[in-house]
Amino acid sequence: MLKRRSFQMGIVGGMLVAFLCAAYLFQHRSQIIHKIRSFWGVQTHEIEFFSRNIKLKGTLYTPHRWMSGKAPAIVFCHGGTSIGRKLAIYVIAARQLAERGYVVLTFDFRGFGESDDPPHDSSVANAVSDLDFTQDISAALTYLSGVNYVDPARLFLIGHSFGGGVVLPASVKDERIRKTVSISPPRNTQRLQYAKDALDPMYPTRRLSADMGIDPPIAPEIFYPHLREYTAEEILRYPNHVPLLLIDGSKESVQDRHFLKTVATLLHEPKKYVTIQGADHYYGTRRDQNGAAGDLEYDNAPMTALVSEIDAWLKDDAPLPVVNDVWFFSGHLKIAGTLYLPAYSGKPAPGIVLCHGATRYGRHLALYMILAEQLMQRGYAVLTFDFRGFGQSEHPEDLLFANELDFTQDASAAVTYLSALNAVDASRLTVIGHSFGGGVAISNSVKDSRVQRIISISPPRNTQALVFGPNAVDPMFLSQKLSTEMGVSPPIPPELLYPHEREYTPEEILRYPDHQPILFIDGEKEPARDVAFLRSVVKQVRDPKKYVTIPGADHYFGTRFQQNGGAGDLEYKAEPMTALTNAIDSWLKDETPPTTIRDVVFLSGNLWLTGTLYLPPTTPGTRLPGVVLCHDVTPLGRHLALYELLARALMERGYAVITIDFRGFGDSQTPTRLENFSDLDFAQDVQAALSFFAEQPMIDASRLFAVGHAFGGGVVRQASLEDRRIRRVVVISPLRRVQEQFFAQDAPFPNQPQEQMTAAMRLPELLPKTVLYPHLRDYALEATLQYQTHPPILYVDGSAEDQADLAFLRELLPRIPESKRYVTISDADRYYGTLPDQTYAEGTEFNREVLNRLSDEIDRWLKQEQ
Repeated sequence: MLKRRSFQMGIVGGMLVAFLCAAYLFQHRSQIIHKIRSFWGVQTHEIEFFSRNIKLKGTLYTPHRWMSGKAPAIVFCHGGTSIGRKLAIYVIAARQLAERGYVVLTFDFRGFGESDDPPHDSSVANAVSDLDFTQDISAALTYLSGVNYVDPARLFLIGHSFGGGVVLPASVKDERIRKTVSISPPRNTQRLQYAKDALDPMYPTRRLSADMGIDPPIAPEIFYPHLREYTAEEILRYPNHVPLLLIDGSKESVQDRHFLKTVATLLHEPKKYVTIQGADHYYGTRRDQNGAAGDLEYDNAPMTALVSEIDAWLKDDAPLPVVNDVWFFSGHLKIAGTLYLPAYSGKPAPGIVLCHGATRYGRHLALYMILAEQLMQRGYAVLTFDFRGFGQSEHPEDLLFANELDFTQDASAAVTYLSALNAVDASRLTVIGHSFGGGVAISNSVKDSRVQRIISISPPRNTQALVFGPNAVDPMFLSQKLSTEMGVSPPIPPELLYPHEREYTPEEILRYPDHQPILFIDGEKEPARDVAFLRSVVKQVRDPKKYVTIPGADHYFGTRFQQNGGAGDLEYKAEPMTALTNAIDSWLKDETPPTTIRDVVFLSGNLWLTGTLYLPPTTPGTRLPGVVLCHDVTPLGRHLALYELLARALMERGYAVITIDFRGFGDSQTPTRLENFSDLDFAQDVQAALSFFAEQPMIDASRLFAVGHAFGGGVVRQASLEDRRIRRVVVISPLRRVQEQFFAQDAPFPNQPQEQMTAAMRLPELLPKTVLYPHLRDYALEATLQYQTHPPILYVDGSAEDQADLAFLRELLPRIPESKRYVTISDADRYYGTLPDQTYAEGTEFNREVLNRLSDEIDRWLKQEQ
C-alpha cells in the first residue's frame, strides 16, 4: 500500500515538472527558436562595403553550419523602395534561398536604405557617373567573392523590380556572374517615360528621388542615361549575355506580362521565362512591408513557387547554349563573326556558316540573328560573319585589284574557322546564304570539298539580263548597291566587282554537275518573275537538289528590310521565320540517301542520244529494277511534262528510270542522212538505252522493262520483240488504226505522220515517206497480230480518249496473243492529267490523282515479274 502511494506521488511530480518545462518553453519560444536557428539554420550578419567611395550597408545570409565545402552565392538587388533590402520580399526570399544552401547578400543601393548617398557634384558628367548603380553590384560581387566559404566560380545575380532592371546591364559587364534572375523588371519605358509623347516622362525620376529621400527630384538628364539601361528590353542589345531567367507574376498587368514575354521570345539563348501563378508584383508580400521590423507575414504559395523556380534555375547545371563574338582572318583582312554554339550534347554539333546579303548591318541584320538563334536551338553550331567591307569586318586596303573583292575567300575562311572547333563536327558542314550571300554560298561551296550541303535562300537571279548583258536594264545597279552598303565612295568600278558578281548567281551551279546536295528556298511573296526564273534554273540543276517555297514570306521571311538586330530590333513574324527554320532543319536532318536525277548521253550506233536518269535512294549493294521510258512524236521529247512526272512517280516507287530522246528529237543527235529504213530505227535507240542501263552498277540487268507512250509505245513493243532483255512492256495509248487513217487509198490523213514527224524533229525538209512509213506500220497496234510470242504487255488507255480508238483496241485485244492485260484509267485523256505541250518545273500543275492511277497500274504490272 505504501509503495503504491509513493509511485503515484512520483507520477504526479513528474507531470508537474513536465508542465513547468512546457510553460517555460512556450513563454520563451521565440528566443529558443532563434537560438536553434542560429546554430542549425540560417545565420544573418550585418555587413558594410564600399562602392568607389560610397559606403553601402548589407545583410549576409549564411546557410546552416553542417554545410561542407564552399557554397554558391547570390547578390540580391532590391527595387525602388525607401527601406531597400529590408522590404519583406527580400528578407523572406533571401532566408529561404539560404535554407537551400546559398550564401545570399542583400544590400542597399547608394542613396537607398542605410547606404550612404552619392556625392553631389555640379558637373553633369560626374553626377551621371555617381548614379551608376551597376557599380554597387560590382562592389557587392567583390565583397561576396572574398568570403572564405563562398565559391567564386558560382556567383549569381538576382534583382527585383528596379533592381531587376539594374542586374541586366550589370550581368553583361561583369564576367564573374554565372547566371542572372530578373524578377518583374521595368519594361516598355520608351513608350511610358522616354518617348516624345510619353505618358509620364517624370515618373521614374520622381519615384526614385522620393525613395532616395532627394528633394527636389533628380534632373532627368542625370538620371535617365542609366534608367534607360535598367529595362527588360535593354538586354536585347546584348546577344552575348549570361543565362537569364525572367520571372513575372500572373497578377501583373496583362500589358506588362505580354511585353516581358515578347522580350523573352526575342531574347537570345540561354534564357527562360516563368510566370508565378497567383503572384502580384510582391509575390505574396506587401508593398511597404518592413521585414527587418519583424513583419514577415506572407502568402506562402507564390513566395515558395518564386524561390523554387530560382533554385531550380541556379542549380540546373545542364549545358547551356553560348553566343560569342569572334574574329578570324581571310587573307590579311580581319573578319568579324558571331558564334552560336548549342548546349553540348556529348558529341560535336553539325556546323553552319551563314552568309549575309548586301546590307550595311552584315551579320547583325535581324533576319540572320534570329535564324542563327533558331538553328542553334535545333542543335547546330552556327557562325555568322561580316564579309570584308561590311559590318565590323575590315575593308580591303585598296580597290585596285579584282581579288580584293573576292567574297568567296571570306566564306572559305569562315568554313576553316568553324571546322577547326572541337565542338563542331567537321564532317557535317553546311553553307547557307541569303540574297547576295546566297550566290556567294553557291560559288564558294561548289569548289570546297569540306562543305557537305548548300542552302541558297532567295539568291540573286537573272543578272545577265538586268546587269551584265549588252542590253542590261541597269548595268551600274550592283556596283552602286554594294558600294552604298559597304560605305565606299565613289562606287566600286564594275570591272573590279563584276568578274566575281557574275559567279554569285544560282546559274553558277549549272557549271558543276557533281555538286553537293543543294536546297533552294524562296518566299511566296517574292516577285513572280523572280520565282519563275529560279524555278527554271532549279529545273536544270542536277540532283541531289530540292526547291522549297515558304508560304507568306517575302525576301526577308518575317523580318524587315534593313532591320538592325544588333541594336535590339528583333521583332518578327513567327510563321514565315519558323517555316524557314523548319525547312532548313528537316532538309539537313534528312539522312535518307538522296534521289538522283541527272542527264546522261550514250551512243545508238554512231548517234549520240541524250537521256535523263532517275535514281531512287539506295543503300550500298542494292540493285534496282530499271525502266526505259519512251516519248511520243513531240518536239519536247523526254521533257514533256507527262514523261518527267511519270518518271518521278516510278522513281518514288523504287524503279530506276531513264527517259530518252529518240534520234532527231529533243537534245539527241539527228542522223546526217534520212534515206534508208535503218536511219529511223527508233527501236535501236531503245536497245542502246537498255545497254547503257545494264552497265550501271546499281541496276539489276535481270529486271529491265520498257514503257512507251503513243508512238513510243509502238517503238518499245517492237524493241521487245528484238531484245529479250526486256522482261515486260507497258504500251500507253498505243498508236492504232494507221491503215485506215494514213495508208488506205481513201485515208483522211495520208500526209499527217510525215508532217508531224518532220516538225517534231525540226527537219529542214519533209521526211521521206519511204523512210518513215515502214516503221509506222511496225509500231502500230495491229502489227502485234503478226507475232505469236512476245513479252508480257500491259495496254493502257484513258477513259476520255477518242471513242473510236477505245473501241478499236477492245475489239482487237482478244486476237492479241498472251500474255497481256488491258486497263482503262478513269478521267484520263491521252496525256493523263497533263497538257499536250506542257513542260515540267517545280510546282507544275497537273491532275495528281490521274497520274497516280496510271503509275500504280504500271507498278502492279511490273511487280508481277519480280
